[in-house]
Amino acid sequence: MSRRVNHIYLLIIMLLFAAGDLSAQAYPGFSQYLINGMVINPAYAGSRGTMSTLFSYRQQWAKVDGAPDFQTASLHAPMKNDKVALGLMYNRQSYGVTRLNNFYGVYAYQLHLGENRLSFGLQAGVDIDNSDYSGVETTVPNDPAFTGGVTSNTLPNVGVGLYFYNRSFFAGASVPALLSYKSSSVESLYHSVKEYDFLVLVGGLITFTEGFRFKPSALVKYSMTKPMEVDINGNFILADFLWLGASYRMSEQSLIGILELQVTQQIKIGYSYDYQLGALSNFSNGTHEFLMRLEFGQRVSASSPRYF
Repeated sequence: MSRRVNHIYLLIIMLLFAAGDLSAQAYPGFSQYLINGMVINPAYAGSRGTMSTLFSYRQQWAKVDGAPDFQTASLHAPMKNDKVALGLMYNRQSYGVTRLNNFYGVYAYQLHLGENRLSFGLQAGVDIDNSDYSGVETTVPNDPAFTGGVTSNTLPNVGVGLYFYNRSFFAGASVPALLSYKSSSVESLYHSVKEYDFLVLVGGLITFTEGFRFKPSALVKYSMTKPMEVDINGNFILADFLWLGASYRMSEQSLIGILELQVTQQIKIGYSYDYQLGALSNFSNGTHEFLMRLEFGQRVSASSPRYF
């Protein structure tokens, strides 16, 4: 691919992510969100029943210069009063000339309804947006859209969510960012329900035998101003050790393969590969995502494994 074509696609990516009115916390389409639940719903905090830490890295559209990559680190745990959970989350997103860092604190309150759990979540923090336009090559000399040099903005945001689960079913709904901003040399913060990204997740667990289970799920992202996005997901669980799954992401026209290993009761590692079926397949080697979850405490045991 020529340097000129690379720059063209870099500019396309920048426009897709940065043009117009944007949510201040632009959540990427993680493929392993069933493990990385707090990144889409603050009510997920504490649902593991123990201290849980997670680290992930996602390289989107490999081979495309300036394509997005994402890193996530999170920690959450129930308190002594196990109805209350606290968490911390850090996300770093990079695309084109832009770097976006999110720092959030998370609070969740859980109701115990027999074997069912209903959790209410709230997150609050800041989004730090840095863009450096000084190195962008353009076909128009001194293009005013790319002559701003380095811009940096720090903006607050909050998100809310609900999460219901038991041993065989789970469902969640969230709005990860209640505030939006308009991209310019100086970000302007505003609130508009039309800009909300509503995320709805639903799934369950089907047990065929003690060593063979199936976990289907679907994630829907709805906004009044953008096309609806849908992920369909299914995971086969073998001997509570090997998780083999596949997803189809309609918005990106991508087919996703997922491999996860429950190495011990406290350690889980995962890898996913997104294969683009649309026009982008001619320019990308797909998307790679790596994940590790570490858990601590007495509540994680072989006699009572947690599937969500």
